Amino acid sequence: MERAERAAAAIPWYDVGDVVYNRQPRGGPDATKVIAGLKILEKPAPEPAARFLVTGWTADEIRPLLKHENPKVRTLGLVLLYNLERVDVLPDIATLVEDDAETFPSPAPISLVLPGRMPETWPMEKTTVRKYAVAMIEFYCKHSAALSELRLWQIKGEDLRKTLAAFAAKREPSLCTPALAVAMERATGGMSPIQNDRRARIEAVLSRLQQVSMPRRFFVAVAVDFDRFRSERYSRDYLLMLARQVPRDSRIAAISGKRPVDDPDLPLGTGGSYFLKHAADLFTQKDADLILQLGKTQRSAEHAIAAATLRQERAGTILTDELARFSGEYEDMQRADLSVALARLASERTMPTAINYFYDERPRPGAYGFGRERFLNELQASDPLRFRKAVELIIRDERLTTLGPATSRTLILAVGGYLGRELADEDQIRDSYGIDEAQRDRKFKHLADWHRRLKEAVDEWSR
Repeated sequence: MERAERAAAAIPWYDVGDVVYNRQPRGGPDATKVIAGLKILEKPAPEPAARFLVTGWTADEIRPLLKHENPKVRTLGLVLLYNLERVDVLPDIATLVEDDAETFPSPAPISLVLPGRMPETWPMEKTTVRKYAVAMIEFYCKHSAALSELRLWQIKGEDLRKTLAAFAAKREPSLCTPALAVAMERATGGMSPIQNDRRARIEAVLSRLQQVSMPRRFFVAVAVDFDRFRSERYSRDYLLMLARQVPRDSRIAAISGKRPVDDPDLPLGTGGSYFLKHAADLFTQKDADLILQLGKTQRSAEHAIAAATLRQERAGTILTDELARFSGEYEDMQRADLSVALARLASERTMPTAINYFYDERPRPGAYGFGRERFLNELQASDPLRFRKAVELIIRDERLTTLGPATSRTLILAVGGYLGRELADEDQIRDSYGIDEAQRDRKFKHLADWHRRLKEAVDEWSR
């Protein structure tokens, strides 16, 4: 108790976002004082790398702080409980969702702060104990399908405590899906790219994940984005190895948009995209028709691509039919993915069909990375040889002059690579960025010259 009282007196402010995401305080005046005050709370702990604030406190030691007369001490009690990353303390946190006492202030957002140029007076906002408690519970709701419909403003504190107590009683405190998902978000700090000083925290969460039994471990690994965060300790195909151990019924449930295992915290269809992306490894050729049918009920291009992967002799027909089905104005991403699959999986005779869809895609004003751009980028990354053939057909087509700076830049750079010489200088390449395809005629003066150079060079590298 005394340790928490001293910390409460020493901490000048504490941002709710820093608490929720386990970030070291930076965005405010004299952040070092905040860090020093939090250090007062520390006790020896068995997992020093697992979180920023290593407390070493147990839940039983923390609970009395929630009843302290000082709202700042109560707030630190919430922080200590939340740092345990266990769902069985959520009912305790819920006891303070109606506590409107003023506690640590939070720094008001400032649009721009230059390094070494902190403002002389930083505006502060009043914060209540309630705000901390609500933010913590809402973060768990975000990572649990079972809690996703919980509306904290519609439920009183005692009722909320009972709801969360019933929720926690049915789950492993630190190994259930929301506990692991919250722990991973806090390990990364919600930041991208991953900071080097957070690698050890991420590794601690991945170690916890290994304690989850199969097949649920695979689905929780997908939920926490395992492939993005895995370390060298895990092989590149570790997640695929887990997927191979998932029973077929669970795989079919996932790609059907259903819950694949008995875990109410997982969203419907968890893992479905992974199974479809790795269809060649995880399904039989006989599954192609079922997969295709399931896709028609879910408005999914992934299913058709998976079916075409399994039945490449029918890929042209499958993918062409699906392209006709996705004709909506905002379905350009699906059309691009299907066109890439058509160029990559079907016979070379169907390549002109893919090129026609490429040219028929009308650019949307202000849109970047979709439609034609997505087609070129995805095909180049997935199949360089088919991409090369597509580049040739696109350049030979009379509609080349309808392309804008983004797609033309991809072609110019690719052809320059084939030839081993530049077709456009660095200034031209730089100037071509930031112009969407719909503005091609108004903002980029080199476009016609680029198209001429592409036409002149095509025979030189393609024959």
